[in-house]
Order: sequence, then C-alpha cells, then structure tokens
Amino acid sequence: MLLLVDNRLAEFHCELEAIPEAVLSAPAVAFPVRMDQQLLVGNYDAILETSRGPAANLPHPLFSVFMAFITETVRENVALSAEAAYESLSFSDALEMLMLDNAAELVQFAQEFHEEWNLDTSAQRIFFKSGEKKASIESIPRRKLMEQLVGYATELERIV
Repeated sequence: MLLLVDNRLAEFHCELEAIPEAVLSAPAVAFPVRMDQQLLVGNYDAILETSRGPAANLPHPLFSVFMAFITETVRENVALSAEAAYESLSFSDALEMLMLDNAAELVQFAQEFHEEWNLDTSAQRIFFKSGEKKASIESIPRRKLMEQLVGYATELERIV
C-alpha cells in the first residue's frame, strides 16, 4: 500500500511479481491489487468512495491509515489534471471532482497543496496559473519524438 500511496506503481508491480500466486488471493494482498487496478484505469471515484466507506470494507483496520494517504494522492492527481485541462473551475465543480464536502475543505486543500491557485471566494471560482505552463504545439519536437518511438518499437520487436 505504501508504494500505491507514493504513486510508485512500477515498483508496486515489481513487488507483485515476487509474491506467490497462492498469496495473491489473501485479502491483505488482494485489496491493494484492486486499488492499483482502480488507479491504472483512472477510476478515482471508486478509490475515494472506498476511503469514505465503512472500515468493514477494509481487510484490516490499519488499512484506514493508508486509505487516508491514498485519498490525498488521488486528489492530487485529479487536481493536476484539472489544472492542466481548465483555466478556471467553479467551487462546486472542484468540490465534486475532488470529493470534498465544502468550500472550507477546498480552500484548505488549495492552500496546503496548491498555493499557486488563485481562489476567488466571492465568485466561487478557482483560477489556475496553467497558462504559463502550457507548451505551444510548435515547441513540441514532433519529428524527434516520432523517430524515438519508431526506434523503440523496432527494438521491442527485436526483443519479442
């Protein structure tokens, strides 16, 4: 679970390879595998719902500690996606996306994790400073990327 909380999915998968098949069905192992699957497909709602649900859904009470942290990881991923996709967002949309209960929690989240966001409490909107970060299409080295991808595909074909 710690690897999932830190969003170190590749390391998590390497550790899973070392676990015997018989152990993978144990609830304490199957639960993190389910959480990983939800992360991989981007089903963040399922993870957030599990973290909000009753502790009886967890294989062990100690998993609740990890669920609190994984919730923050998921919220951070959603926030970064929203920041990249939108110039601004209403408080109500942000509350729904981040699965927060009220504007105070949203303000606290923004102050704690995203000081660069401009929160307009009177207009109930968040303004992102993502315009400065967005690269223009012309700045992407398309030809070089295509050559690298073709090279990778050729090498992969040789290996297989």
